[in-house]
Amino acid sequence: MAIYIALWDCRTCSHTGNLGPHTNCAACGAARPKQVQFYMPEKPITVEDEAELQKAKSGADWICGHCTAHNKAWETICRACANPRDAASDDVSIEEKEYNENEVPITGKRERQLNANELAHIREKNAPSSKRFLWLFPIALVMIVLTLFFWETESNVQVTGFQWERETDMLHYEIVTHEDWNLPSEAIESSRFQAIHHYNKVFVRNETRTRTVQVPAGTERYVCGKVSKGNGYFADKYCTRTIYRDKQESYQTPIYQDVPIYQNKYRYKIWEWVKKDPIRAKGKNQNPEWAKPAVSDASKWKEGEKRQKYWIWVRDKKGEVHQEEVKYSIWQKLKLKDKIPSFEQGVSGSYKGLDLEKMGQ
Repeated sequence: MAIYIALWDCRTCSHTGNLGPHTNCAACGAARPKQVQFYMPEKPITVEDEAELQKAKSGADWICGHCTAHNKAWETICRACANPRDAASDDVSIEEKEYNENEVPITGKRERQLNANELAHIREKNAPSSKRFLWLFPIALVMIVLTLFFWETESNVQVTGFQWERETDMLHYEIVTHEDWNLPSEAIESSRFQAIHHYNKVFVRNETRTRTVQVPAGTERYVCGKVSKGNGYFADKYCTRTIYRDKQESYQTPIYQDVPIYQNKYRYKIWEWVKKDPIRAKGKNQNPEWAKPAVSDASKWKEGEKRQKYWIWVRDKKGEVHQEEVKYSIWQKLKLKDKIPSFEQGVSGSYKGLDLEKMGQ
């Protein structure tokens, strides 16, 4: 089991990277904080010296209940105030912590949890100043420009013209040819033939095949995280997992054959209404009408679905003309030179579209 030297940060002078076993800051001499957070450096420092390994394995440091100084596990008297270590003194051992591999606190790679004192220090260090907000001015300027660009005001435009288009699907009654498994009673001609209706799967044989499978072959211990020993050292955390090996095995698989099943199918002729090209009518006035079909035999033609669209032409304050599609209920009520509500760009006055909500659409 590998042992590593941890690091800790001073909350008095903000010096970072103090060696974990040291109980005082290397920069200002302040005591290691009571709620110390040990963390791993990016490049782990492995302990090789036998004497230091024994210190790392001796147990967690303890904090004196009288003066909060940090002491080593083997020390029975506080090094700072000389009070003996006993249960009556509220002396506490630094808690050992286990971390999974992806949770180990590492300097420069993962934020460590900050306590209230650290947060207060950071807030004080980052207190607002006028210089820190200079970068906001370009953003505010861009926001103002965008607001002005998209800002719309109400206006009016004048109706200068109308346009409409109507379309009707035409259906022709004619003889068509179909194929189906059933013969309708209305068929006027028919023939019958054999065709594949579906396939049945028929068992042929069993076939022996081999495949590779994974089978348990024992267990192994592996490093799955780190343990903070509570004394400035980390140790590898071990977990156990099952290991597997490949094994060839034989198995039987059934082989099937698709056998076609034939049934009678019918090819027949029948009278049906068939959709043809639509007929259209359009104009630039307010007198819409549906196109009249030009057919020789009216009994074999009929109208199907109908569609219609209506537009108006409007002139804005700049004299520019625009086309807008509107509902028929609005279109039919308008007249040439009517003033209707619209939107325009707040700064340039450019036309942005009709106010259809005010117009009832």
